[in-house]
Amino acid sequence: MTNKTGYMYIIEDRDELFIEGTRVTVGHIIRSLDFGKKSSTLDIEAIVSMYSPGYLTPAKLYSALAYFYDNKEKVISSLREGVPEGFVLDKKGSYVLR
Repeated sequence: MTNKTGYMYIIEDRDELFIEGTRVTVGHIIRSLDFGKKSSTLDIEAIVSMYSPGYLTPAKLYSALAYFYDNKEKVISSLREGVPEGFVLDKKGSYVLR
């Protein structure tokens, strides 16, 4: 069952948060960004260009980021549930070896 989250373009389906119209999760976006870098810059166009044209838009990406920043604990907690064996998830949502 699909539920609206109150964020444009973000839906919840089977306990996963997806960008509407895609199979891209909020967690996937968060993991693909390197929030651990001291000098990280957010290049929205570069991230959007990693997908087929029109599949992911800047508006959808910003909505995923807004959801993350407003619900950090929930998103990071859900990311921890799917951590591969031998890894841990740091506070920024990145996998690191144990």
